[in-house]
Amino acid sequence: SEPTPTQHSKPTPTQHSEPTPTTHSLGKHRRMKCDNLALQPTKKVKNDSSEATGHLIPRLAAPSAIERPSEPAPMQPSEPTPTQHSEPSLESPSAIEQYACYLKSVYMKPKPPMYDKLPQIKVRKYIKLALIGKDDITPEEADEFTQSTIRGNIHDITRKKQPMTFDQIAQLEDGSEPKCILIEGAPGIGKSTFSWKLSRKWGKGKILQQYQLLVMLRLRDNRVRRATDVLHLFRHPDEVTQEAAAKEIVRRRGKGLLLLLEGFDELPANLHLEDSLFMRIITGVELPEATVMITSRPSASGLLLATCRNDISQHIEIIGFTPEDVQCYITTAFEDNPSLQCGLREYLSCYPHMKSMMYVPLNCAIVSQVYRNSIKDKFIPKTMSDLYTSLVRSLLLCYLHAHPVHGRKVWRLRSFSELPHNVFQQLRELGRIVYEGIVQGQQVIFSDHPSDFDGLGLMQSMNELYVDEGA
Repeated sequence: SEPTPTQHSKPTPTQHSEPTPTTHSLGKHRRMKCDNLALQPTKKVKNDSSEATGHLIPRLAAPSAIERPSEPAPMQPSEPTPTQHSEPSLESPSAIEQYACYLKSVYMKPKPPMYDKLPQIKVRKYIKLALIGKDDITPEEADEFTQSTIRGNIHDITRKKQPMTFDQIAQLEDGSEPKCILIEGAPGIGKSTFSWKLSRKWGKGKILQQYQLLVMLRLRDNRVRRATDVLHLFRHPDEVTQEAAAKEIVRRRGKGLLLLLEGFDELPANLHLEDSLFMRIITGVELPEATVMITSRPSASGLLLATCRNDISQHIEIIGFTPEDVQCYITTAFEDNPSLQCGLREYLSCYPHMKSMMYVPLNCAIVSQVYRNSIKDKFIPKTMSDLYTSLVRSLLLCYLHAHPVHGRKVWRLRSFSELPHNVFQQLRELGRIVYEGIVQGQQVIFSDHPSDFDGLGLMQSMNELYVDEGA
């Protein structure tokens, strides 16, 4: 409202000494009293977008700001120090958190699409585990469960066992943190699937939450095997975050880290030596506070048992399918054709050597797919050679369907000699590599053979934890 003439003509001394603050004087009060009101420094308050809405006015009108304008609080204590506003150090915990988020994003990605591979049978995927005791037993001493896990081949583990679940992994009776966990299983039993399922469960927050990091390293990967220092094992797309996280892991001596080494049996012999990086990690010379989990075939884990048997806190076996599981698999795989269910069951009863390999999930999938295709071709495999020849032929047909020759798809392959020249040459080269490995008694790692092989295989591809150089 307009002031009265009296107010203008006879101002009191109080009115002259304490004029109503204008916009300028209000800004002066704001700059003078921001520290006393526990506000942000002047620069930040001035740029605050909430100033336009009048959000800061009530706080500035507090009695302490109006009644004592001549007693501003000292500016020194509330001024932020350079440390408070500086960037986090390279060894800050936030680097570990960023690395953990990256790992979870990798583990939670859907698997890459399957090109040039056999169609997948829609069955419920699960893995059965057994906790292995420390003492060897004879078949007569084995209970019913232990006997069900012994199949009479080189991959048998003749020790007392008991069933266990994923929730019991890395959980010891005395509550201590395990040092080393050994996971064993026959070829094709599902060790790689186990590793990814474990990593995904950790990423979802369902298990192993006592570990801030779960880092899975596939030991068949050349980029992993070429590492000469612990710092080179922890990769991240951002180099700054990668360096910061790796240094923090080393500084903590691996505390809060579960390092999953997948495929110990695929390491070359020179990396089994005591002074190799991976053996130093397994024996605790490097990252002594970390928990190390190793997957391997039983036939290749003798070195681990001899080297660090006393440090193995848990010894676990992936036991594969029971006879009941095999029957359930067949029913699900051929639910669209009951006659094929009966035919495959009769086929297995006639060829016990085929039936004996069905406890391995991968073999179960191979036999089921080959049998379905063999019915169409009117050729039923009777030997292991017949089985794998039919498998290779089926895989090649899948490849030729996806890569037509001169625009024409190949629907039938009676002989490998009918293959296109470039495909036939690749097949011959693969055969040469395998033959030489057998003659020399050496394990063949195809990633050790740089070549231009096209992608062709039964196994499903996995997401890549390592990023390409320069990506």
